[in-house]
Amino acid sequence: MVKSGSRRGKKYEAKIDGSVIGGRYEATKDLAVRSQRKYFADAVELENKVKVIVDGEPSILHHFYIAYAEEIVKKKTEEEWQIAYNKWEARGLRAQLLNNLSVLLTGWRAIIPPPPNVCLFDVGRFDVNVFG
Repeated sequence: MVKSGSRRGKKYEAKIDGSVIGGRYEATKDLAVRSQRKYFADAVELENKVKVIVDGEPSILHHFYIAYAEEIVKKKTEEEWQIAYNKWEARGLRAQLLNNLSVLLTGWRAIIPPPPNVCLFDVGRFDVNVFG
């Protein structure tokens, strides 16, 4: 049976009663605060580790390295770590620093492809291999 719109409205109004919602928040407040305190302590520890590694990099980039560190700590497999590494390297972060963070936080060393040994210049119709 389809419930009428007025019945749905009354049910919704009862659900959003301020005292009910406030009671729910009060009941879970202690648990939430404990959980957040642990998270904040872990976040500070992680950020300190990252800042030691990226010391010397422009400070405007530090939060990107912190975001990378937070991501790899959450990942569980080498494939996931490699995907995260590739993503952040493609965004312009330094490969060596990303690799150092990976080793420090997970013990995993990223697969860094060697730089290409060819230089291709577009000369119109053909590409010329300068080194070959």
